Amino acid sequence: MLVRTPHHRPTESLFGYLLRVSEANGYDTPWHVLLYAGFSQGEMKTAGFPTEKLAKILGQTANALSDIAYAGPDANGDVEFKILGHSLGKGLRYDPLRLKKPSLCPYCVEEYGYIDAFWDLSLAVACPRHQCTLVTHCQACGSPLTWYRPGLLTCKCGASFHDAPTQPIAPALADLMALLWAKVHGASISAEDTLTQPPVAELFSMQLHSLLRKLPDLGRMAVGTEKGAVTDRYVLMERAAGVLAAWPAGFRQLLGHIGTACNTNSGMVGFRKHFEQFYSRFFRSRTCGSDFIWLRDEFVRFGIEEYGDSIIDYKLLRGEQVARRFVPKAELARSLGISPVTLGKWERNGLVDMKRVRTRGQTRYIADITKFTDVPLALSGGTTLKLREAAAYLAVPVSVLQRVKALGHIPGGLLAKAKNGFRLAGLTAFQQKLLALSPLLEGDAEQSGDLVNLARVLRESRFHSRDGKADFLLAYLAGAIKAVGRTGDTLKDIQFRRSDVIAFVGGSRAKAAGNSVSVREGAALLGCDVRGVPGLITLGYLLSVPGREGLRVLRESVDRFAEQYVAFSTLSKELETSSKRLHRLAKAGDIPVMLVDSTHSGPVPFIERKHISELSRLSLELPARKPNPDYKNRALNAIRQYLDLLKLKGEPLPRCGSKPHRHDIAKACGLDRSVFYKNDVVSKLVADYAEAEERKNVN
Repeated sequence: MLVRTPHHRPTESLFGYLLRVSEANGYDTPWHVLLYAGFSQGEMKTAGFPTEKLAKILGQTANALSDIAYAGPDANGDVEFKILGHSLGKGLRYDPLRLKKPSLCPYCVEEYGYIDAFWDLSLAVACPRHQCTLVTHCQACGSPLTWYRPGLLTCKCGASFHDAPTQPIAPALADLMALLWAKVHGASISAEDTLTQPPVAELFSMQLHSLLRKLPDLGRMAVGTEKGAVTDRYVLMERAAGVLAAWPAGFRQLLGHIGTACNTNSGMVGFRKHFEQFYSRFFRSRTCGSDFIWLRDEFVRFGIEEYGDSIIDYKLLRGEQVARRFVPKAELARSLGISPVTLGKWERNGLVDMKRVRTRGQTRYIADITKFTDVPLALSGGTTLKLREAAAYLAVPVSVLQRVKALGHIPGGLLAKAKNGFRLAGLTAFQQKLLALSPLLEGDAEQSGDLVNLARVLRESRFHSRDGKADFLLAYLAGAIKAVGRTGDTLKDIQFRRSDVIAFVGGSRAKAAGNSVSVREGAALLGCDVRGVPGLITLGYLLSVPGREGLRVLRESVDRFAEQYVAFSTLSKELETSSKRLHRLAKAGDIPVMLVDSTHSGPVPFIERKHISELSRLSLELPARKPNPDYKNRALNAIRQYLDLLKLKGEPLPRCGSKPHRHDIAKACGLDRSVFYKNDVVSKLVADYAEAEERKNVN
């Protein structure tokens, strides 16, 4: 039945694969393939889709599609639902999959050439790679997306999704989506790879089905409604991301709001009973309660530290993580080598923070050992700070401080029984050593767009390696990267050139990925369209490797190919002509042209560098075709009349995001969109009008 059956990608959506197969064979929609093959309506578009039957139609083995199927046998041979090998459980009442109302990121599909299974998740509400919302409806006909369409990025009405408008998303939501994407694909991610610092390790320790079940509940709690009252998954995930951001500050803020809303005047209430609804929803669930031990521990910490004198049952203090931070008064005295009487004096003088917890008719004293002041910490000689206090003092991440200390750049001096202590004198000496490498700047140097301070480098840059941030600081210490100067007397005031930082971060990423570059960076090095890089990989000219954020290309293979070939897009700029004319010149001179297939566009042309001189000679000998002046004048007049009409009616210029929507403008004028690429006067006229419109809106 099928002429071509493309091999499915390891992370491809099953229905997206079926759509790609039908598109490759010219069918109107993928469901025509199934109808012709004798599938019933009940078999189509369900999580229990019979992949064995489809594989047989495609001429493949029965298990060929099992890795992207939505259902399959578990370890006991019973049928369970799944996605990319992750179990979703025996039933789908909690709606983990979004199969009947698909959504996607058009930029990802355009870049990779297929629809990833990640977009089949109902909680995948935004793209972490491009940090934008998804396309859920056709901008032309207004209909929601459906699998009944002729192409990956083509609506059933014929409109293209390439220019579909998307909106930027909040950093917290982008981080949560990145974590969910990494969980589904079995990739790695750390807190250093995020901007909003969610509890990455804790969330990664959970099973996927627990995340899919409980993240919406966390969002519902954040909007203050009962379960089922909010159905917009985007709103729920945005609220859940806000709760998890800046962990645990956002979570504690949520608990504070819940406690305020549930507060009664009936006297002392047990802590757990006061939060019974929250506790039952997350910690008593039979399906995924064990996945939330880390959340339960932070829940208990909140009760001890911030929720007044509410009664905390002794059973809630059983967690090992809590026991290391919150210790009874007698145990604390023993660990410090002092008597309980001395500890009592410190408490009365405000040197130790002790909580009196009334439970089971008794009063218990519990100390938070992270809130000691300088006097108790001076037992080992000199003021000593804990790990996080020391990191805050230097204004550097904890991971950076740990690496610098491990390499011997900071003197020790630990408090007895405290493994992560730092002497204040040693920290100050290290700080002065770093500051001495940067001269004090005058004026508003920190306002310059060409400079970026050390705090921002360590907070926002993504080095794609665990030690990348520490390596940057050590490179500065060793003189491998120079600072312009500093605007103050703290480490965060040290200023670097933005170009130097970008170069260092790029080198760190390439090193972490085995000296490779991203697909977009590879295309920039070759001077060709990014959509031609997958074709070069398929032909074997470029070597690909898996990367943290997608497919990457070995830099060595890019340099080797660039030494032998050059893209028409690069050559056309050098010869100041068009790619079409280069095609005609190559044909006239019998110069071989290599055409590389690209995704959703025409082939990308290359020629061997040894033919450049011949092509340059032909370009001088054979004159270019003269443009049709009548068409240029007609286009210019049409655009002018259209803009005058908009101004007269007071209507805004059509836009795609913040830029003029060239397709809609050209269509309204009866022109082809290519006029903007052929006629610089037309492009400038529309750009000037858009800029004037923006200034008017600002004023």
